[in-house]
Amino acid sequence: MMEMRIAIEGKALELLASTLDENSSTALYNHVRTAREYVADGEPAASVLAEKFFDFHHEICICSGNFILPLLFNTFRYATLTYWEIAVNHLGPQKCVDLMEEMYQVIMKKDAQKSVSYLFNELQMFMTQVR
Repeated sequence: MMEMRIAIEGKALELLASTLDENSSTALYNHVRTAREYVADGEPAASVLAEKFFDFHHEICICSGNFILPLLFNTFRYATLTYWEIAVNHLGPQKCVDLMEEMYQVIMKKDAQKSVSYLFNELQMFMTQVR
């Protein structure tokens, strides 16, 4: 699962670094804002928040400009949602949204290597802490 995320989303992040524009930036930010608002509204359900994380990461693939990457990413939807639910339940909703926003901030720097590195480190952190 982690190798799939690195392969698909890593490539999307590489492409996005060179094509990031205002529309993509706004689309990604809207996912962060929506997740923050959902958590701030009260007791967030892990399953709903997992959907929001999936949508953000799927948007990264869409914004990359490669039409195959979002399709590939979507084929792992249910397995990925289960993983994010576990992460939300273990780390807490606020921490997970904070990590989402950190990833957004790294993407905004338009540095492919740093974006892919952040993704890799985040996945490693989840694997270490959630196991």
